[in-house]
Amino acid sequence: MIFIYICVLNRTFFSMRRLFLFFYIISLFGADYCQSTETPDSISKIKEAEIKEAEIIKADSIADNEVLHILDANGGLDTPLARKLKIKPTVGYYPFRWHQLLTPGVMIAAGSAGVNCFIGFKEGIKADFSKLRGDRYLHFDDYIQYLPAVGYLGVGFIPGTKKRGDFVDRILCGATAYILMAATTNAIKYAVGEKRPDSSTRNSFPSGHSANAFCGAELMRIEYGNWVGLAGYAVAVTTGVMRMYNERHWWNDVIAGAGIGILCARAAYWLLPLERKLFKRNRRISREHELEVLEHERSKQMKKKETAFTAVPYYDASARGAGVAFAAFF
Repeated sequence: MIFIYICVLNRTFFSMRRLFLFFYIISLFGADYCQSTETPDSISKIKEAEIKEAEIIKADSIADNEVLHILDANGGLDTPLARKLKIKPTVGYYPFRWHQLLTPGVMIAAGSAGVNCFIGFKEGIKADFSKLRGDRYLHFDDYIQYLPAVGYLGVGFIPGTKKRGDFVDRILCGATAYILMAATTNAIKYAVGEKRPDSSTRNSFPSGHSANAFCGAELMRIEYGNWVGLAGYAVAVTTGVMRMYNERHWWNDVIAGAGIGILCARAAYWLLPLERKLFKRNRRISREHELEVLEHERSKQMKKKETAFTAVPYYDASARGAGVAFAAFF
């Protein structure tokens, strides 16, 4: 808000001394008026903000192994500080949506159809890889299949990385996803009994290595976003290709395994809210997220603008007038 008082005066009515006295009185009146606009409510809000800032600083002294309790996943933290600041946990759930079944469902269906269909196409891909490979087998796919899982657990410790939950949530989701994936792939392997391309065993469909790798890649994508997930998917695709290169799987085994891995990863995140309730983690927030929330509140306090007020008198001899300008900055 800006107050401006301008008076044009005739010198026959006032002397210069009386003139400046007159504007001085006006300036005092303007200052008193602006100060009077600060109601008791606004003063109390300022005091509350100062108390909040002091409590935030005090809360930072909490030991790293301590946590703040929360009422529920959508409520405030159950501490005096949290109730005043209305802090909420930053657990980003991945709710179920029907369209999330589309991609893995199509992949599993296509891979299943390839068990008894497209036999010529399968043999053609096998022959192409045989020409490319010769007698040189490369078995690094036995190891890189685990890289997405390692990345899923470890990327969150990189400073500044955006993530949905804390390390314990990642452990819960990872364990759930890989248990579902292992149980599903092994059950189907021995139920279908498809012979491997090298005729070594009859447990080719679906590819367990591909399911493992794609499960970790999808976990990375959900937790950290598409760009981080892209790195996991690059490793997963490499794993699937190498399974065909090494004559361990048909193309449909790899496609179906990838679909199973993606579906199990998504199912793990769908189940996370239930697991948090089961392990009573819906009533706790980690120190990691506590510090993030407190830093956010501190930054909000620091961004508050201070109010400034000024009054500037002036005199224009050529126009035979004078005036005072009042300004308040918010």
